Amino acid sequence: MNPIKIDLLSRKRQYIESEVKILSKLLKIKETKIIDEIIERALCHSVQNVISAVIDISQHIIAESTGTVPSTYVECIEQLGDLKVLPPAFAREFSEAVKLRNVVAHLYENLRMDIIWSHTPKLIKDAGKFAAAIKKLEK
Repeated sequence: MNPIKIDLLSRKRQYIESEVKILSKLLKIKETKIIDEIIERALCHSVQNVISAVIDISQHIIAESTGTVPSTYVECIEQLGDLKVLPPAFAREFSEAVKLRNVVAHLYENLRMDIIWSHTPKLIKDAGKFAAAIKKLEK
């Protein structure tokens, strides 16, 4: 097995943190009731980007730590709990974010934006916890 690439983790963690800032700004725009299709598309894009970066980081850590990669994205995040990168309960809970990514990525023609908006605050909080855990690995 190879060592975990700290520069890769750092770059992707910083990307997650920048996307979380964008999501936070989009939530503030929603509060003003000035929502249009462009803002909703930006929201979906950022949601998908955050979760995709989480998956990328998870796959890298697992591949370099175990020599294998889980068969599903949910398992990738959950396995970070097994490896003690994340608290196991949080890893199981946060793995549910993959479902939100799948909705955005695959059901784009029939998205219910109320569902995406309602899940965004939790994603912001959980992605922040994830990024903090990854930052600890960078040291």
